[in-house]
Amino acid sequence: MATLSIAALIKKVEPLTDKNWHKWKSQIMMVFRSDGNAKLVQGTEKRPPPEKATDVLAWDKRDDAALAIIWACTSEDFLYLVEEETSGSACYAKLKARFETTTFARRVELRKTFYNAEHDPSRPIEIYIQKVINAKAQLTAMGHTVDDIEVKDVILMNLHSTYDTVKLSLLTQPAEPSLDVIRSILTSSSPIIDAPFAVKTEATETALATKFGRGGNDRKSGSGNPNATRKNDIGCPGHRHSKSEGGIEDSKGFRWGDVTSENCHRCGRKGHIAALCVADMPPDIKSRILNESPTRDEESSYVRNSVFRRSHSPPSPSHHVSLRANSRSPSLTGSCYDSS
Repeated sequence: MATLSIAALIKKVEPLTDKNWHKWKSQIMMVFRSDGNAKLVQGTEKRPPPEKATDVLAWDKRDDAALAIIWACTSEDFLYLVEEETSGSACYAKLKARFETTTFARRVELRKTFYNAEHDPSRPIEIYIQKVINAKAQLTAMGHTVDDIEVKDVILMNLHSTYDTVKLSLLTQPAEPSLDVIRSILTSSSPIIDAPFAVKTEATETALATKFGRGGNDRKSGSGNPNATRKNDIGCPGHRHSKSEGGIEDSKGFRWGDVTSENCHRCGRKGHIAALCVADMPPDIKSRILNESPTRDEESSYVRNSVFRRSHSPPSPSHHVSLRANSRSPSLTGSCYDSS
């Protein structure tokens, strides 16, 4: 049972690279605390003297097991740092010295991570806050002091726009709130701010379905006006939803632009609607949608709708009369009224 537990913990450790030492160190120490080897790996539990042969054998066995865990939790590109070692405690000390030593390039990379932390509103805000705090901890481990004022500034300046109201409230308080207070307020506000994304009303869904030409009355009414349905299919140049009725699936299994689904018609995820979707579209999906070439019917339909939009403002009285008077010449009047 203990072996299975350790194996499960190892699977949760993010493999070591040259960019995640601090996070990796915290995660792998949880594994070593579970099997009782944390002090051995950190060097505080020394190898017993040679005269205690039994204790030496037990210590060496645990040290070997620690080395194997470190190897299993290291990315392939950095296995050479582990494979040449014969002691788990010595290997950990070597890795710590390598990744906690201050270098110009590493300091710049960590500062970039710290100041440019990205807030993804589709994930819990605590993940974003912890990302900033982890970057601070890595800079501190390298000997660079980062105070709470900088942490507060970074957290607030990179907040997603959906938190603008909360951000304004924090910035306009009479006394500057502490980091703990800011963290608490943001965390407690998260369910309120994210609540609209979980609301799905029938009226909005119907409106979206009509907009994208699925289930709209214009398709089923047989009104005889093809432009009414084509106008909603085209939308705007470069975004042709009618070509992607089944959506485009990304590497995570989400279908972008699937108007046939009960999920969000934009990103394909559950829990919100397209009108409130703030998910970032993958660049390759965006490129495919923007580069889709319209069919000849779609091009002509877009031209007709463009003419309609340009001529939609009411004409002058005299011009209007002349159009009605010339009822035998349908060329101009037809192009206007057929597109409505």
